[in-house]
Amino acid sequence: MARCIKGMCAAVLLVCGAPVFAADVYETVFALAQRLEQNGAHKEAATEYKRYLFLQDFSAGVHSAESYTALSRYYGSLTDDTSVDAPALALNYTRLALRCETDAPRIRALRRQEMDLLLARAQKDGSTLQQEPTFFSYLHLTDFSEDVRAYAWCTLLEHYLQTDQLDAFEQSFLYAKDAFPALFTVSQQEAIFSALGTWRAFTPKSLTAARWLSLFPGLGQLYACDYTDAFNAFALNGALIAFSVYSLVTFHWWDFSLIAFSPLLRFYRGNLYNAQKDAYYYNERKTAAYRAPLLEIVRAAKKTAW
Repeated sequence: MARCIKGMCAAVLLVCGAPVFAADVYETVFALAQRLEQNGAHKEAATEYKRYLFLQDFSAGVHSAESYTALSRYYGSLTDDTSVDAPALALNYTRLALRCETDAPRIRALRRQEMDLLLARAQKDGSTLQQEPTFFSYLHLTDFSEDVRAYAWCTLLEHYLQTDQLDAFEQSFLYAKDAFPALFTVSQQEAIFSALGTWRAFTPKSLTAARWLSLFPGLGQLYACDYTDAFNAFALNGALIAFSVYSLVTFHWWDFSLIAFSPLLRFYRGNLYNAQKDAYYYNERKTAAYRAPLLEIVRAAKKTAW
């Protein structure tokens, strides 16, 4: 229904809005795309921006940079759409916009947008951000303005935190705070060193230990600090084991076979698996808690660099 309404709006704008546009067909298409975007018909606007670029042979148009920027913005917003590789398209359109753009503030904004998209891509496919050629140039080439380079270093610090590379984070932070003295306040630097020390002192739970401990039902979950799962595993498996032993002692072979070879075996194996899962999630929660204050400081610094 929403798509139909947007399509109808697009048709109305095309018919009713055309007379107020410029006589030039290219300007008409571009103005239509802008109006569609302003009215929330983003998909239809993206189609018209592409139409404008096609008519202008993708390079000669006066509004090429604006069109590429709008398309990068559109595909960057498609975080839940799996039908297209939206992040890759957003990155490509951003780079095309950079080739056409001449306004210095907009160029800096596009460079920052490119770094954010590179960060998202590195998080998605597990690539090494600092070895990406374009990002490497942002980090080290003095041809770029100081605010762009500072933003690049903050993005790299964010990447190291999100991938739990504490040593790399600390080394890069030491460089960044010296290279860009205004980037981090003294209190922020102290908070970072304190949070790093706390994170390094954390000893994660062993998944193997949790599995072996759960040979006694509930003990592995107790080790992983999930007390509800520990009680449930102990109560359920304990009851099944007790019933199986009772059936065996009283020679109720049919009852024993029904319990021991179906629910007991299934729930006992689930107990072993859940102990490992609880240990994994415990480590994830603790790591996220240690990471959060550091990310907050780094993202605040990115805004300062912006």
